[in-house]
Amino acid sequence: MSKILIVDDDVFNADLLTSILERENFEVESIHNCDMLQAVIQSYHPKLIIMDIQLSCANGRILCNLIKKNPKSMQIPIVLLSALKPTQFLEIPCFADGFIIKPFDVEDLLAIVRLQLK
Repeated sequence: MSKILIVDDDVFNADLLTSILERENFEVESIHNCDMLQAVIQSYHPKLIIMDIQLSCANGRILCNLIKKNPKSMQIPIVLLSALKPTQFLEIPCFADGFIIKPFDVEDLLAIVRLQLK
């Protein structure tokens, strides 16, 4: 079973993603506070991170870059999630492995998750 970490300060969105992914037999952990991110990555060992871009504690694109620059976590695929327009995603260059635009189609979400976990 693949472990997925969700980083979203909106509890409703995190719970929705968790519910969708758990129905597909993924093991899911979610956090709502950026301060816990590195510690949870080290203890949980996710195979994929799904992270909102517009977090109250930080910009998800910057967090993505920090994760990708860390030798202990750089191999973890990161999919960024946002209601931003696709052209706005790249206003801050980042090393994300994929993007999901809100509102999203559940089948599209699952296709991206499966692709990143291969």
